[in-house]
Amino acid sequence: MRLRLWATTLLIALVISACGEAASDTTEATGESSTSTTAVDPSTTTTSSTTSSSTTTVVLAGVDCPAGQPVADATVSGVENWVRLRGAPSLDSEELGQVDVGTVLGTYPATLSYDGTRYWWVMVELPNSDRCAHVAAEFLANGGGRLDLQIPGVTFRTPRTGTWTFSERTTPRDPVEGFLDGAFYTSYSAFVFDGNLIEQKLAEQLQQFEEFAYDYPENWYSEVVVPGADRAVRVIATVSESGDILADRLLIEVGTYTIDASTSIYIEDLDKAPTEELEDFLVSFQIDPDTFVDRMSAP
Repeated sequence: MRLRLWATTLLIALVISACGEAASDTTEATGESSTSTTAVDPSTTTTSSTTSSSTTTVVLAGVDCPAGQPVADATVSGVENWVRLRGAPSLDSEELGQVDVGTVLGTYPATLSYDGTRYWWVMVELPNSDRCAHVAAEFLANGGGRLDLQIPGVTFRTPRTGTWTFSERTTPRDPVEGFLDGAFYTSYSAFVFDGNLIEQKLAEQLQQFEEFAYDYPENWYSEVVVPGADRAVRVIATVSESGDILADRLLIEVGTYTIDASTSIYIEDLDKAPTEELEDFLVSFQIDPDTFVDRMSAP
């Protein structure tokens, strides 16, 4: 297990005693102020270091880290001060400590799971330790955006321009769908389907071209390379049946699954849609096939 140096202040607090009042759901995952006073159980092994501006306290606790799973960095974000570290993927589990916004954590993306009520959770490495904890994935982000809005084993770069609203996800294979706020209809999405469906989807696309007398070129799709995929095909950008939506599409086969990724831009959104970032979304896909297939086939 690799050790990490932490560039930002890490505040670690033990579980509130049984006689204490539990925090509300609003602050359970995000915490209160990073300047609040916390008590440390003297029976717990800790290390402390003091600088001119802050004190770092590390509690050597936590849970076993997943064996043999890849680790990826993610940054604490989307909170004002800090996020809580927990012993299990639940708001009801013990609090192991807090970690400041902007801190980079080693995460285990394959552990991403939904608690059935509110949050997605992911395991992270504790500092200077071979132990781990759980963090609400909504407050961790990497190059693909928020961790709770990602499909395990699938990475891609999401648009950063504008504010996006997302469809609710409750299982790891639920689609990722983002809709640009303030636009009539501009979106990006990634859906997972059972079966190797590229040929079927190409046939359906060709049928639509012919049905609506679409003037399509001879090479209207091309084989492309997506790292980790068994096969990938990029379809030319097409206009919707109504003639007012420009759609772009990427089809990917991994194992016995097909990922259908696409972008859509309404004609009147062209002045506000981040077209280059939407294109980047489609060309940035990478697959960890073992993680993806394992999570998609899990009950």
